[in-house]
Amino acid sequence: MQLAELPLSANGKLDRKALPLPTLGGERSGRPPEPGMETLVAAAFSQLLGCEVNDIDADFFALGGHSLLAMRLAAQLSRQLARQVTPGQVMVASTGGQTERAAGRRSQR
Repeated sequence: MQLAELPLSANGKLDRKALPLPTLGGERSGRPPEPGMETLVAAAFSQLLGCEVNDIDADFFALGGHSLLAMRLAAQLSRQLARQVTPGQVMVASTGGQTERAAGRRSQR
């Protein structure tokens, strides 16, 4: 997403609250999450990012995620799946589908 100019606060700093929410774009439909773990991962993305995630191949960081949210995502998925999901897994496997597969591999060890 590109903006003509960044919104500034009264003191000249970036006004993060005035920035538009990230979108995937109208022409890209993506692959919807399959029922089960993919849906759970997509719901976790949506909850933490504050936007609807209908594409399981959408990148967590491209949608506005950052390292602190990745830690929260890992903790949330670990609780929900009753298995360890690390922040490193989330950062390396940053799409919903990759995160789902990484969490599944971890449980099979």
